[in-house]
Amino acid sequence: MEGAQDPDGKTITLEGQHAEPGGGYMKHRAIWTIVDNNTQTFDMYGAHQGGREWKMMEMTYTRKQQTLR
Repeated sequence: MEGAQDPDGKTITLEGQHAEPGGGYMKHRAIWTIVDNNTQTFDMYGAHQGGREWKMMEMTYTRKQQTLR
């Protein structure tokens, strides 16, 4: 996948494709967003052989909070 960072510096959009076992290609689009210093999201979309794009995955990364002793 290849892509670029948005001017705000908080979002990266990537696009790519891979071959499918039955022939043809599946296109992908991924959006990685920095929400704040402790949170990031990653959303991935796909479309089979020119069909309608659909959301395949949604992840939220959260920094583990450390407790001081």
